Amino acid sequence: MSQDQADAHSFLWKIAGDSLKAVGRSIKGRFTSILMSINAQDKIPSEVTTTGHERLIDDDVRGVGSEIDQTRPCTEASRSIAASRESPRIVGLAVSADERERKKRELKYEEGFFHCAVAGVPGSGKSSLLNALRGLRNNELGSAPTGIMEKTSVTIRYVDQNTAMHLPFAWYDIPGAGSLTVPEWTYFKDQGMYIFDAVIVLVDTRFTETDIAILRNCKLYRIPAFIVRSKANQHIRNIVDDLARQEDESDSQIWERARQHFIRRTKENIRRNLEGAQLPPMKVYIVDKEPMVQIVMDWDHSTETKPSGLIHEEELWLDLVKEAGDKSRLIK
Repeated sequence: MSQDQADAHSFLWKIAGDSLKAVGRSIKGRFTSILMSINAQDKIPSEVTTTGHERLIDDDVRGVGSEIDQTRPCTEASRSIAASRESPRIVGLAVSADERERKKRELKYEEGFFHCAVAGVPGSGKSSLLNALRGLRNNELGSAPTGIMEKTSVTIRYVDQNTAMHLPFAWYDIPGAGSLTVPEWTYFKDQGMYIFDAVIVLVDTRFTETDIAILRNCKLYRIPAFIVRSKANQHIRNIVDDLARQEDESDSQIWERARQHFIRRTKENIRRNLEGAQLPPMKVYIVDKEPMVQIVMDWDHSTETKPSGLIHEEELWLDLVKEAGDKSRLIK
């Protein structure tokens, strides 16, 4: 090949490369315009829409050799996209009005009810907590089955049977991500969690990617989220077994010492997990099933004596009741 031919060859490749980059920018611009239009129609927060399809958009754009030029002036949408590249776990997903209505029908969303989802990994005490929040003990008639390794991929709906409570809660047992074959970043949308009035996230010592995705999306969709650590008494008993008993320390004293240790450690773990996930500080509710069911059954304080061993059971229940009241004006 002569020098002139080589120069011509290089020139043509340069033109082709520039054209591909222009096509890539055009594709991203078209997607951004479409997403902003969806945002305007469905009134979804803009950060949900623009970051929601970031992975999908980038896959298409990178295929034609395009990248965002962060040195040029950009719109709010492109700033959001550029920021989400630096934090890839920010995964808001846009939802159309039709999709929202379909999911409401599928999950039997009914006006007049307060719909609360409970999500957590298998073994986190999810079924026991669901029963307690419904005023039921495990194995009572109508209670959710417990002690079974979760294998279902179906969301289960429970409606409160205790009509004396006068609070129309609908509870949803959301299958844990460990029992599904879906990526964490689509879990929130796939499970239809954007339709709920509140979401309880049962956590362990460390957050899973799914926990983070749920909390991020709850923030983006402005859905109240409650971080809960369940099975408190079991964890405290484990700490008691590991503690060295001090001289003349009674059983009740070592239990209280273990209890305070567990509360401090749990709060610190949650603080670090939230900080590591770049999420704002949130309260953690530490609960156990037996005090929880007693609080729910006596929510109107018909008896003066509170259950023993309370940690945050009463606070969790009253905060849920307040959210229900704010939504449906059940509490005056």
